Amino acid sequence: MVDNFIKRLPDFLNRDAWLRRRGRHLTTTFLIKSSQAEYFISIHKGAIDQLVPGPQLLRPSTFTINASDGAWLKHWMQFPPSGWHDIFAMVKIGEASIEGDLYPMMSNLRYIKELVALPRQMGGD
Repeated sequence: MVDNFIKRLPDFLNRDAWLRRRGRHLTTTFLIKSSQAEYFISIHKGAIDQLVPGPQLLRPSTFTINASDGAWLKHWMQFPPSGWHDIFAMVKIGEASIEGDLYPMMSNLRYIKELVALPRQMGGD
């Protein structure tokens, strides 16, 4: 189930010109992980350049956002409950972790947070 949401990220982003413009200065690769899946998401000037399923030995990523399948599904609900509405809220309640070089993420925080929340458009309630 989480796989389906992550695989649709490029489609959702392609339909959101405002968000692509917001990320126009970002070029990086990060890893999004759940209990069952992991994907390397390569961003080039605000667009998803590659979405590669993992695990992949020795494939570099700048940072990793990790949460259980259940946490991601709650995060992607159209109206997520308190604590699951934001990746940092998920970290605070112990449902997620963020590791690695956080400079690119923090420099483009709104873009990353909105990109990771795009699956809400699928109506996960």
